[in-house]
Amino acid sequence: MDYQNFSKKMDLATIATRLNDQNIDIKVKITILNEIKDSIETIQAVEYIRFLNLFIPIFFSILTQTQPSFISTHPHQKLRNAVLEIIQRIPHTESLQEYVPKLMEILLDLLKNDNEENGNICVKIIVDLHKNFKNSMEKYVESFFEIVKEMYGNIKETVKNTFGDNQQSTKATENEISTNPNNKLAKSMYSFKILKECPIIIVLLFQLHKKALKNNVDSFIPLVIECLELQPEAQKQEHEEAAKKK
Repeated sequence: MDYQNFSKKMDLATIATRLNDQNIDIKVKITILNEIKDSIETIQAVEYIRFLNLFIPIFFSILTQTQPSFISTHPHQKLRNAVLEIIQRIPHTESLQEYVPKLMEILLDLLKNDNEENGNICVKIIVDLHKNFKNSMEKYVESFFEIVKEMYGNIKETVKNTFGDNQQSTKATENEISTNPNNKLAKSMYSFKILKECPIIIVLLFQLHKKALKNNVDSFIPLVIECLELQPEAQKQEHEEAAKKK
């Protein structure tokens, strides 16, 4: 498939049709998405609005109709991750604004239910949307903060899963049962990788949406402090042993 000449109107339409075809193998779709991802600058320069009209509905369909996977090598994960990376890379200009309400609905859902790799991209997209569409994004602040507060509420288990011996349980498909454990991805709601980015994001959103400061700052302070005070069990034991020797 020719991805170089995006000036031909049939190229985008044909690619979109193939990507939306339920009979096309998922590996082919992943290849198509990776080609799109690598060609974003070309697409933007030629037919960005038409690209959004053709592909954003397909991207939404993929993210809402395929199941999350917690195995990094699973085709569903590669498919969903490629879509999110494309959304992150496309310019967040006024042309995208009409899609923002549905996009935010999907991103918040993924942040609660997907894996940490995709959740991390979701957070970056959410921050970019707040920066670029400040006036229309205030209504999403509380929903995002509630998710972050829930993440902080999971912090003890997150630390245990990240630094301890216990492995977080995830539902595996039949094809995932024998997968290398190193390929497993944490749930986004129990992701230390995402959580450690949250304090900076919270401050940024407070700066952008000052009304949210009054309703949330008091509830966030103890959560952040608890997070900072937590130690992995092995480290805690080392500190206790060192204290006894003094």
